[in-house]
Amino acid sequence: MFIDRTQFAYATGRLRVLETRLMSGNELERMLATPTPKEAFHVLHDLDYGQYITDDVAPQNFQVVLWNELFAVKTLLKKISPYEWFLNIVWNYYDAHNIKVLLKAKHAGKSKAEINHLLIPLGEIPPDRLIDHIFEGDKKTSLGLEEGDELRFKKIIAKADRAMREQNNPRLIDTTLDGFYFSRALKLAKKIKSAFIIDFIKQWIDFNNLKTLMRHGSALISGGHIGKKSLARETATMDESIANFSRFSPAYARIAREGYEQFQKYGSLIHLENMIENHKVDLLRTANRTDIGPEVVLAYLLGKENNAQVISAVMISKLNGIPTESARKYLKKLYTWRFIN
Repeated sequence: MFIDRTQFAYATGRLRVLETRLMSGNELERMLATPTPKEAFHVLHDLDYGQYITDDVAPQNFQVVLWNELFAVKTLLKKISPYEWFLNIVWNYYDAHNIKVLLKAKHAGKSKAEINHLLIPLGEIPPDRLIDHIFEGDKKTSLGLEEGDELRFKKIIAKADRAMREQNNPRLIDTTLDGFYFSRALKLAKKIKSAFIIDFIKQWIDFNNLKTLMRHGSALISGGHIGKKSLARETATMDESIANFSRFSPAYARIAREGYEQFQKYGSLIHLENMIENHKVDLLRTANRTDIGPEVVLAYLLGKENNAQVISAVMISKLNGIPTESARKYLKKLYTWRFIN
């Protein structure tokens, strides 16, 4: 399929204007410096989120405000992107998340009311259709996708559901959906013919495998820069796997070794996950230097997601009375406008 990059000229122009309204470091510091959740929430009035905040919207409902803005971004990008299908690289991530939540809830005997807040309304498949298909058992329910994708998603849902029934291991739901998602994302990256996006997905797969390696060492995903065989715990010790991973680049080495040290010390992947997210922000900043192309669109979309995640972390810390300096330790790097540090 021929991809005419010049067709991204209009989208690039629109986003160059909109990216100036991304959250800045100064605005983040203003949020952190506020003494109350209400005052932190008020800082959002000066950003794109302000249009969703009225007098009756409480700080506790910040997540709805963030979702409303991300949904508006989704609507805009689907409208201005010449090959909008490639954005399923992002939308399908939310679909996979929602499917995981629903399958686990179904097998745990939870009600819809208990897990509804965990569903994210930003995928290609409306959550209510997934609920009918998975939770209510209505297999005839259309997921609202094109015929080929409809069949693929229903097959992977059935596969994950069957694996859970047979082995009663929730981890199988995660590994089945992760493998499906990353395989699909890599195909879309290759279809849009962007070397950066292909590399970005491959690195994402590698880091997903690194986390899996530390958790339990099985069910690694194909398609990354680092071959599964060089990481598999069946053929190498953990130290050997980390060493193999680290040979790819200095950034890989730093993240793998420091992440593993922190995991051994605290038994948590939080430090590793933050390092990975910060690395992804650095990658997106390099993509944003592209003059015209799908990279600009993806960088803006993931940049908005990053902003929402950082804001969410600050609001959660304020609502739970966590001291600013303690909260700051766990904040991800902020994706800002390219001419602002």
